[in-house]
Amino acid sequence: MRPAIRHRHDEPKRTPLPTAEARLSLLESLLVADESEAAQGAVSWVVAQGLARQAVCALVSEDSRLLTGAGGSGVPRSALEELSVELDERDHPLVKALWGVGPVQFPAGSRHPSLAITPPFVAIPLRPRSPSGSPLGLLLVSGEPAPELSWVAEVVAERIGLARIRARAAERRSARDRELLRAAIDAVPDPVLVTDREGAILFANPRARKLLLSSEPDGEERRRAVALNRMLLSVALAGREVEPSEPSRDELLLVDPAEGTDLLLELISVRLDQAAIVSVLRNVTDVGRATQELGESTRQLKAAQDEVAAERHRLELIIASVADPIVVTDSAGDVLMMNPPAERLFTVHPEGATEIQRRVRANDALFSSFLSNLLLMGDRMSWRGEVALADPPTGEPMPVEAVSGKILSSRGELSTVVTILHDRKEALERARLVEQLKTASAELEAKVRGATAELATQNELLRRQAVAVEQASAAKSQFLAN
Repeated sequence: MRPAIRHRHDEPKRTPLPTAEARLSLLESLLVADESEAAQGAVSWVVAQGLARQAVCALVSEDSRLLTGAGGSGVPRSALEELSVELDERDHPLVKALWGVGPVQFPAGSRHPSLAITPPFVAIPLRPRSPSGSPLGLLLVSGEPAPELSWVAEVVAERIGLARIRARAAERRSARDRELLRAAIDAVPDPVLVTDREGAILFANPRARKLLLSSEPDGEERRRAVALNRMLLSVALAGREVEPSEPSRDELLLVDPAEGTDLLLELISVRLDQAAIVSVLRNVTDVGRATQELGESTRQLKAAQDEVAAERHRLELIIASVADPIVVTDSAGDVLMMNPPAERLFTVHPEGATEIQRRVRANDALFSSFLSNLLLMGDRMSWRGEVALADPPTGEPMPVEAVSGKILSSRGELSTVVTILHDRKEALERARLVEQLKTASAELEAKVRGATAELATQNELLRRQAVAVEQASAAKSQFLAN
């Protein structure tokens, strides 16, 4: 910490040098400050930190002709306002200090009506860091030169230089925006003009000039038509109160100076300020025709929408009457329509049990996998396959046969996919019963064949026994005969 500095003429002792926090506070305040705010903020900080009792920031004007007071602390407001030095006065002490290479001390007793601060004081040039940069002004501080003041001058110079660069850039952007705005207004097909309260034209785009302005080479008829249009416009503007925020609308009958025909225009006016009114003249005939065409298009669109809605309603009735689940999806696989049986399989109810929700999500995943086969087939228009779904409420297996078909738009693009899910549970049960019947029939046939073979064997045995009996009977008879 440097020791306190005593000023001449028994000035009071300085307070301790500004802390790093105080310096940071100054830098933060200058970040968002413009030129005048930076000047005032710097001198106020110098006095607030006890570096001086008086401080003034004088800046060079944009045209580099004057040095004027921009901010002051501890000095009368009148003295700051009276501080104005022409830079052509090369012998003026402030001009010499401005073009000096460092701080300039003004001792006690210095007299000049435009110094603004009672000597002794020091004048520090505000120079940007660029070696070729011209000085931007002076920092006038009562007392003697100090490194802290030079640091403040450097910071303020950088801030003011940057502010001026931004201001010039903003001015260039504003000029470019004005040029673009004028070009845009000139390109507007409707007449656009700016007038005063009495109707005198301040600005007009080319279409407005054709209606309301004439020149020497124009014929007598055109000049008379233009004069009539000017009078009618002035009467229309003077006969009503134009508000700044709400545009006023009225019809205006003018004459076409080129053809001599009547023009029915809509006059739309809005006030810019107390002295200027912006007006747009729109051809009502063209607008009416466009409105009529728009109304006809709207009616046709409404009729088409009603027809589509009716067709959709009929389709929903047809789909709802089918017992098999039907799902209609778009080209991305998102569901557009389902009938109640399909909703039972693929709709998740938030209040439903967790198991039901899980089965519904599983059904949806299996169906999406099946549908992707059709979407990946390219030109193939249909796809058939089996999907092993489950009944969400009961959890019973529900094997279905899914048949999907593509529907193309008028431009040949895929618009929707219709899928019908046929429950194969009954068919599979019938097939199982048929298989059981076939098995039982085969078993019965085998048993019949076995029984038939055994019967034949028994018959043969009986025949042989009958022959033996017959032979024994014959032998007996022969024996008895003998």
